[in-house]
Amino acid sequence: MNRKGSDMSGSRKGERRRHERYETDLKIAFSVNFNLETKIKFQVQGKPEDTNSNRVYSGVGHNINVEGLGFSSGVKLEKGEMLLLDVFLPTVKEPIPMSGKVRWCRSSALGEFKTGVKILKVRDEDVQSSVFLDPTNKVQWSILLESVFGGFKESILKKKSLE
Repeated sequence: MNRKGSDMSGSRKGERRRHERYETDLKIAFSVNFNLETKIKFQVQGKPEDTNSNRVYSGVGHNINVEGLGFSSGVKLEKGEMLLLDVFLPTVKEPIPMSGKVRWCRSSALGEFKTGVKILKVRDEDVQSSVFLDPTNKVQWSILLESVFGGFKESILKKKSLE
């Protein structure tokens, strides 16, 4: 196992991470019987006179960590923009309301934009103050992960009860 540089930089030049990453050569096998992609609707918070702040856009979530998530959409967002997001999980009726700040946005080869957002609140609860080390599983956890993965767990249990 190799430790990435102490500056916590990623593979992209100038990329900074709050949590260190470690290189590993692990083989992992898993199976998933449902779609992990999440549908996201988001709105840019702007000044009252900004007509674009009323527009709602759609995206597809791709990854998540204790304080943030990444998604793709057709919208180029600017670093620092504040977003209101609704995250939709499969088979869960109500979306999870969140607010966050755009950390980065890059165009992809598919002509869409990949965006990283630091999530500040989930259902009006502060994400940063909810981060903790789960002593049983030895992983970092937060209200953000619990709201999403707990929702997936609910949908799995619901699906199994209907079978």
